[in-house]
Amino acid sequence: MLLMFVLVDPVFSGADLARAFKELGADWMPLYTDGPGRATGGAAAAAVQRKPASVVAASRFGTEYAERLAAELGLPQQDPRQAVARRDLAQMGRTLRAAGIPTVQGTSLTTDTSSEPGPTLPAAWDTWPAVLRPDSAADAGVAVEVQDAEQTGHALTALRALAPTAALLHTSPGDDTYQVHTVSSAGRHLVAEVQRHHETVADGVIRRRHSESLAGLSEPERRFLTVVPDCLDALGIREGAAVTELRLGPDGPEVVRIRSGLDGPRGSDDPYFAAFGFTRAHLLAESLLHPDRFEQRLRRDFTRPRALIRIDLRPPQGAYGRLSAVPGLNRLRRLPGFHSVTSLPAFGTPAPTDALSSFSWGAAYFVHEDESLLRSAAAVIHALEDTGDLFTFSS
Repeated sequence: MLLMFVLVDPVFSGADLARAFKELGADWMPLYTDGPGRATGGAAAAAVQRKPASVVAASRFGTEYAERLAAELGLPQQDPRQAVARRDLAQMGRTLRAAGIPTVQGTSLTTDTSSEPGPTLPAAWDTWPAVLRPDSAADAGVAVEVQDAEQTGHALTALRALAPTAALLHTSPGDDTYQVHTVSSAGRHLVAEVQRHHETVADGVIRRRHSESLAGLSEPERRFLTVVPDCLDALGIREGAAVTELRLGPDGPEVVRIRSGLDGPRGSDDPYFAAFGFTRAHLLAESLLHPDRFEQRLRRDFTRPRALIRIDLRPPQGAYGRLSAVPGLNRLRRLPGFHSVTSLPAFGTPAPTDALSSFSWGAAYFVHEDESLLRSAAAVIHALEDTGDLFTFSS
């Protein structure tokens, strides 16, 4: 008998999961919620009637409803005792610290400042400068460095277009930040991908310039492989995908936050298969459709044959007019390790007018065994972006 799965809110990278299920010939149905965690239309009743084998949070928007529906149906789910800690950043920090896991100071803020003169910060918050970033599943890759509560209020207003509900305020990370992506089944956790995000600061705006999916890990980075499963256990995350955001402090890993559900923007499958032989979405599908294969992965050490860099292409600051050419594209394609470029904007697309614009300007993927070679390629592309030699605009 063919098993049926319910994918709750398959948006952003959740759409990649839906595609993976289609490719593998699985029987599944989407179920969309209205934001507060209620199913729309009669989808919930239809899902219950079809007796699914699992309810999957296909994006972080679907986590709350997926947990509730799984509990109602008696299906595998997260530990309900830690439900508040998984959603409330302050409670999350307290829970992790109680488990002996270092965390950065952070809090969630609403981006709706229409009724308040400024953001309401925790009474103990006195750490400036701080970083404010959208709490967005689309992972816009931009943030703002703020110096005080007043500046935080202005930044919240600017972020409203990117994250209409919430933003994350935390102490400044200083160096590169990390994301560790995992897939869990019955309380056992597989580290699927360790990403290092390279960010730069200009005029108070923090931009993610590229993301490295690491093949080899330094000794401090290898500590993620034990810290992250401990985080998931402390928060009662037993099933499905999750992402843990960290930084490396002087004494080792420090956790920023953990989000359950498949997180991040939509991606291209081919470069990840070229680098690792899978994507996070395919691993999640495999854990449900072929648990014996997933079991074998759980027994292996974290090793990756190749590294991957994704560069989210951007026009230079201050660009104006409309896109008329991409003269740096051929040079980009000739760089060592080049794999592919996707989602380039259409000619005639207007230049972004806001430093926090979420316009998509394409992504370039590089795959190679030598991580230093990939970083060199990224440096060349950033130089092309900054000098205006990648994109050309005309009035």
